Amino acid sequence: MIRSACFGVLFFLEAFGAVRTLRAECFYVPLRVRKQAADLVFSGTVASVQVLPDGAAVTFDVDQVWKGRLRRRTVIYTQRPVPESPGYRRGQRYVVLAPNYALRDFVDQPHEPDMSSGACGWNVPYEGAERELPSLGRPHEPRS
Repeated sequence: MIRSACFGVLFFLEAFGAVRTLRAECFYVPLRVRKQAADLVFSGTVASVQVLPDGAAVTFDVDQVWKGRLRRRTVIYTQRPVPESPGYRRGQRYVVLAPNYALRDFVDQPHEPDMSSGACGWNVPYEGAERELPSLGRPHEPRS
């Protein structure tokens, strides 16, 4: 009886949209806020994307750095993107806000850290972020 009552309540709530399914959803967080949590903040153009068994190695030609010590040619490692993630496309310019461990290749390591980049990923297309770039502060050149 109690089981039937619980099922009935859940069915009613689901039918009328009061219960949301557990799935990742993207929502916008300003770059200045995301910068606080990120170890690496830079803009660059994707030179190549190498698909790996559990993700990808994305090579960037970095042109501006707001946070972190990055070389002009930088590789970040990501997990396989979820459908809501924007991913990376060769030739596309992005603003990337990532943790330090994104610089390390954890393939074939015994204990891989959580490489998830959240549902929205670590990147924002540059064209969509240009208005917000002044809020990140003054960028510097990458190391050669």
